[in-house]
Amino acid sequence: DVELVNLFTVFAACVIRDARLFAMAQQESDGWTSLMAIGRTRTDAEIGELGGGGMGQKIDSSTPSSGPSNNLNYDNTSESNTTSNPILPSSHKMEGSMLHRDLSEVTYEQAQKFLDMNPSKDNVDKLATYDFNIHRFRDGLDADPDELVALIFRMFADLGLITALKLEPVRLMKFILGIRLRYRNVPYHSFFHAFDVTQTMYTMLVCSGLHKKLPPHELLAAIIAAIVHDVDHRGLNNSFHLKAETPMGILTNLTGQKAVLEVHHATIAVELLGSLNIFKSLSQEQRTETYKLIIDAVLATDMAGHKEHCETFEAELAAKGGADLDDPVHRRLLVLMLLKSADISNITKSFDI
Repeated sequence: DVELVNLFTVFAACVIRDARLFAMAQQESDGWTSLMAIGRTRTDAEIGELGGGGMGQKIDSSTPSSGPSNNLNYDNTSESNTTSNPILPSSHKMEGSMLHRDLSEVTYEQAQKFLDMNPSKDNVDKLATYDFNIHRFRDGLDADPDELVALIFRMFADLGLITALKLEPVRLMKFILGIRLRYRNVPYHSFFHAFDVTQTMYTMLVCSGLHKKLPPHELLAAIIAAIVHDVDHRGLNNSFHLKAETPMGILTNLTGQKAVLEVHHATIAVELLGSLNIFKSLSQEQRTETYKLIIDAVLATDMAGHKEHCETFEAELAAKGGADLDDPVHRRLLVLMLLKSADISNITKSFDI
């Protein structure tokens, strides 16, 4: 009888453990993994008005940023969408659940409102510096998080990518907003982190002069990879997904991959880029190379492969006595290492107390 009781106790403990694991996996799968709400809570009326604040003026191309100059002269009438979609929540206004987000297509009018945003001169001036303070936006103190969207668009413009690659502004803005909507309100891997990494990537490209040396479509891939590198992150790492056998973990494992999240981020990015036909003006060769570089860079952010990437990079540099920007292999490795550096760069920046 004692053995039977002990056996039952062990069995019950296993059932409870498995039930908890299943509940955690199911909770994660459904998107209920937010541990905290970042920023202040806004009313439904404020959310319905697209966040308000700072709208009503065109991006002023005469206001210089510390990045490369570019004359913003474009026509936003090439695409129109009059579908009604009044709710476009910002990351800081959302709960962690996917159920709190409207993932329908961003309309032409919504994209245009963000194109009409005029970022503050202070933020524009610091855009290509290591002094840009993302915490002002994250903490909802004296900065409007909606302005981050306009600043990302500004990076594309200042790098000359809109004119060089004939990117349609409204289409590009729809992509930026679509990615923002797909970032969850988790404690760290949110849209604020995505912007921080993108702004750091932009700063490194500008300050090093690489923005003048990389082909435009590779420069485009570097910025896009930074924006999307953690999209739809659920706040749990690859190890959890694999060990808890979440749906994402099972799917990725069965394909022979271990980078559960990175594969997921890249998949969402490719899907949205394709659905919006962002690269419609690129040649087939450029389009293929751009997709490959974005995917490679996002997959490289998996820290499980960090040692291998560093060794490959160092070996290539040693073999040729330095970086050869005429070598596409070197350029690819450089973009990968830049994104990996930007991804973990925040702790190196000044932090006001």
